[in-house]
Amino acid sequence: MTEKRSPKDVLRRVRGMMAAGQLGEELMRQRGVVGTPLMVSQPRGGPHSWLVPVTIKHHMVGYLQLDCNLLLIRQVSFRRRSDSFEGVPDAADWLDPDRVLRRAAEFAMPNEDLGKPVLTYDRFPDRLAWRIKARSPAGTIRNIMVAGRSAWEQDDPEDTDEGPRVRVGE
Repeated sequence: MTEKRSPKDVLRRVRGMMAAGQLGEELMRQRGVVGTPLMVSQPRGGPHSWLVPVTIKHHMVGYLQLDCNLLLIRQVSFRRRSDSFEGVPDAADWLDPDRVLRRAAEFAMPNEDLGKPVLTYDRFPDRLAWRIKARSPAGTIRNIMVAGRSAWEQDDPEDTDEGPRVRVGE
């Protein structure tokens, strides 16, 4: 059974694992700042996991993803070489909802109203992205997905790892 966890619970778990040398590359453990855990929602709502960013200065050098029971799903490093930050994303591109919303606005159609960014995934849980609902003046809704510096329209939001929904009578 899954207990309800708070960001403080997640931080305590991650910091303990990092202090024990169980997580992250050496540079992440020595100089990395463990950021505020962010809830990753399932595409249809409800909690899926936690994303815990690790930054050095303005760089997001990686992240840890834990399930709702605080078990490690994966650890990711964006560093390609141990002696360089080249190609490492700016943390705000991934973590700042205002920047995410501005990126979605660049992809939006004229006169669309944009909703609040929700951290989720596109089709599969290893494709983390922010979802922003875009509503046209006519009332149609589409999902704009943002991951780092990329934005795209989600082709079929019901096509997830849970499978497409089947509607009665179709």
